[in-house]
Amino acid sequence: MSNTTQEWATKGTNHFKGQADRDPSKNPRVKIVDGAIGGQDTPKWTNLHAATWITVLQRPSAAGATTNQVQALWLKQAIAGESGPLTNHAVRLQG
Repeated sequence: MSNTTQEWATKGTNHFKGQADRDPSKNPRVKIVDGAIGGQDTPKWTNLHAATWITVLQRPSAAGATTNQVQALWLKQAIAGESGPLTNHAVRLQG
């Protein structure tokens, strides 16, 4: 979702990718790629035929890597517009 991409890449100098890339202990061969796509909530990610997947699968190659080189994934998901108790939201995500 868009807030995830902001946390990864667009919140000034303290965003995750910027901090990680500046970390001297990070292997310089490790590439950090932002795969978040604004407006794509959980129901869109669970549809294997959604355009979301075409877009996200292009991100590694745009960064000079292949999808086979992906070794880790940070996932943050939500259901857009969900309201009510947190337990209701968790049950919908589980489904």
